[in-house]
Formats: sequence, C-alpha cells, structure tokens
Amino acid sequence: GKKEELESRKQYLKSAPFSVQMMSKEFIFCTLFTALQLLHINLYIGTVDDQLNMLPFPNVSSPATNSSFSLASSAHTFLVTEQVGTTSTLTVARSMEVHWFGSGRSVSGAEGSTYQMLGGGGASQAQTAADLCAAFAWILPLGGLAMTYPVGAILDNLALSAAMFMLSLAALIHSVFAMAIGPLASPAMQMVGFVVFAYYRAALFGTMATTVAFAFGHGNFGKLWGLLYIVSGCLNFGIAPLAMLAKTLGSYASINATTLAISAVLMGYSFWLRQEERLDLNTSYPAARQDLIIHSDYGSHHSGFGNDEYSSHSHLGQQHPHVHPHLGQPRGRSSSNTQRSDIERGLLQNAQ
Repeated sequence: GKKEELESRKQYLKSAPFSVQMMSKEFIFCTLFTALQLLHINLYIGTVDDQLNMLPFPNVSSPATNSSFSLASSAHTFLVTEQVGTTSTLTVARSMEVHWFGSGRSVSGAEGSTYQMLGGGGASQAQTAADLCAAFAWILPLGGLAMTYPVGAILDNLALSAAMFMLSLAALIHSVFAMAIGPLASPAMQMVGFVVFAYYRAALFGTMATTVAFAFGHGNFGKLWGLLYIVSGCLNFGIAPLAMLAKTLGSYASINATTLAISAVLMGYSFWLRQEERLDLNTSYPAARQDLIIHSDYGSHHSGFGNDEYSSHSHLGQQHPHVHPHLGQPRGRSSSNTQRSDIERGLLQNAQ
C-alpha cells in the first residue's frame, strides 16, 4: 500500500547515493525553505538600523513631519555640518531623501545634532531608533543563547512537522512586527518582535539540521548540509539590491510585505511534512527520536552501525508497536522488497 511505499522510500533515501539524495523532492523542498528563511533573517539583520530609522514611531516627532524642514533647510544643513565637522554630502543626501520621499527616515549621531541645531524634531526620532538598535544588538545573541533550550525541547518532544510549524509561525509573526503597522510601530512592540526573531533564528538552524539528518541519515550529511547552505548563500547575494531598492522607494514596507507573503506560503512546508507523517508509521515519536527508530544506522546497538535496515530493527519491532511490521523481518522475507526496488530504480533515473 501507500504506507509501505513511503516507508520503503524513506529507508532507501537514507542509504541512497548523494546524487539521488540531492535530486529528491525532500531535499529540494528543504533547500528552498531554508534559503528563503535565511534570506529573511540576514536581510533583517543587515538592514535593521535603516528599517528602524524609517519607522514612524508613535508620539515621536520626525523630520518628515516638520513643516519647516524643506529643500532650503537642506542647503542650510550643508553649512552647519561644515561647522560641526560631519560628512556634509551624506547629510544633504539624506535630508533631501526625507524631504522628497517623506519616509520619516532620520539620521543619528553627529547628524542628529545637526537637526537639533536646525530646530527640527529629528533628534528624538533618531534617539529612539538608536536605542532600539542597541537593544537588538543585545537581544540577538543573548536571545539566541536563551532559545537554545526551548528549540531543543521542541525537537525532543514534538513531531518534526510541529517543530517546523513553530519555526514557520515565528517567521510569520516577525514579518508582521516588521511591517510596523499601527501600534506595532511602538518601541515596546518592536522589542517583542526582537525576541520572536531570536527564537526564529535559533530554531532555523536546529530544525533544519534535524530535518536533513532525519530524511537522509548521516552518511552524506556534511555534503547535503554544505550544498544546502551554498544555495542559501547564493540567494543572500540579493540582500544588497533589496536594500538599495528600499532606499529608492523610501521605505521597506513593500519588501516587508513581500516577506510576509512568502512566510505565509512557506507555512505549507510544515503541512506537507505533517501529511507525510500521517502516512508514516512512526508519527507518535518526537522529531529528534524518529531517526533512532527508522534510521538503519542506529538499528543495532550491539554491532554499531547496522547495514541492514530490516534485520537490524528486529529488537525494535518487539518494543515499539508503531514500527513497521516488516522492520522485524530479514530483508529476504519482507513483502515490500519489490516496491522498494521500484522506488530505487525511479530515484536513480531521476538523478540521472
């Protein structure tokens, strides 16, 4: 039946050649999911200061809302910055950007003092953004460290599809916070978004490593993991063009809206994994332990790494009623051998 075919496919993928594994739908889906999520993470880390500077914080004045901030004041900014010793060209460019695009983007540091000298409201906006940037710089590493245990606990106690769902949900929630619509633009809500982002980042690496090991075993894990991040790294070359596009548009709203839509679509990956688990006979086991049950390398603790995934599970067949009944039989007696051979031939043809 379909359950036996799926079980045979999973067993074969764990011992299949690298070329077969990398061309399987399991690896392609995993790679696309990881690459897009990693682009989301690195794009936000690389542009968080610009995004926060562009946010219209409630009850905080910004240069874009100051009626006296005009093109004429941009010329005056040039003269003032010469006196205070800041980079005048950059200041004028940003001043004109705020004036023409109305993005609410402010400047920080010495440039903020320029706006104070002009009587503008940019200093408070810049200070709020600077404070949030400093908070993010602390929350990201410390939050990632604090989230290590929750991520591990989820992988230890929940099915892989549930862990993937929580990862995808964290990406979706962070995308909503990054949109900063209405009350979400407040500094307090942005801090909550930082905490969600810390979990999201920590969960991505732990969950995807578990996914690759669970689906393909450990024989080619290093090559598969490296290939996955080569593809992800190539996609991350798009960060610089996206940042330049946001500066041209004067806002990250369009990019964040696209990220939100992609995060919603990627939720489907966890539902696909859940559908696969419904056909699997080991769904009652947590994600981090399923590999110990159906992966042939861990089949026998008496002789190390077993090569026969069926005969090596003879002791597991007696202890776990959910294990496939053929796992307790020798390979020659398994009724799913014919299906397994057909699956092997099909996968090899796809790889070629």
